Amino acid sequence: MDWPGGSWQDTVRIIAAGAIVYFIVLWVGLVIWVYRDIRERTRDIFHQTVSVLLALFFNLAGLLVYLLIRPQESLAQVYQRSLEEEALLQDLEELSACPNCRHPVGSDFVVCPLCRTQIKEPCGNCGRPLSYSWIACPYCSTNRPVVATSIAAQERKEAIQPEQTQPTQQPARSRRRPTAEPATAADEVSAMDSPAATSVEKSY
Repeated sequence: MDWPGGSWQDTVRIIAAGAIVYFIVLWVGLVIWVYRDIRERTRDIFHQTVSVLLALFFNLAGLLVYLLIRPQESLAQVYQRSLEEEALLQDLEELSACPNCRHPVGSDFVVCPLCRTQIKEPCGNCGRPLSYSWIACPYCSTNRPVVATSIAAQERKEAIQPEQTQPTQQPARSRRRPTAEPATAADEVSAMDSPAATSVEKSY
């Protein structure tokens, strides 16, 4: 009985060649898939290299190990989750509550509509609500009243400082002439007893 296609050795060789080609294609495809997958999950070069080497040298066993140690989320999934968290936080900020009655208030509320607690400060120029942590209005670039007062005080202080550093001239002291002291009774008596006064009396 003849073997179909020739001898059975030729058939075995064909099957072995097909299996080898299939294994090589599977091996190369596995390495490429691991490389692409790890690049989408991490930017760490060391982690990428280890993952590719596992698939390159251990084939299916390396694939199983890679599936165990790879990051659970891809970079796109992490970025999408961060966007969702930021959107959620923004919604929570917009739906903040009154610090007094804990009633939900909007982002443009100046006072609470229930307890009239002041939540934000209106701009003195455009009237839009300003947060207490802001130093200027982002809509019309007007400084807050407290900030404007502090800036004016700082400018006055800087203007006074150069004047204080200049040497001050002391005013010239006015020289006063010594005034004669009033004569006492003893001086008048001694003047009358003097020889000049006696000669004057004799002349009379």
